[in-house]
Amino acid sequence: MDLSEGWRDETQSLTDTLASYTRDNAWVELNEERKGKLKAGMMADVAVMSHDLTKLAPENITDAQAIATVCDGVVTFESG
Repeated sequence: MDLSEGWRDETQSLTDTLASYTRDNAWVELNEERKGKLKAGMMADVAVMSHDLTKLAPENITDAQAIATVCDGVVTFESG
């Protein structure tokens, strides 16, 4: 997207974006020992996506949809 002259491009990578919503948020909360990564014994809410986000072109990222979610060990959503 062209933001016109005077606007600095602050695009970030998919990896950085996902980290900012997971690991980095846990750090900001001072909760990185309990949240922010998939690891035995840690709290985890998980979204299973319809596509591998790392394989999609940035302009097609909105093609991906959640097909299942798991919160506190319980499946809370399943598509279809």
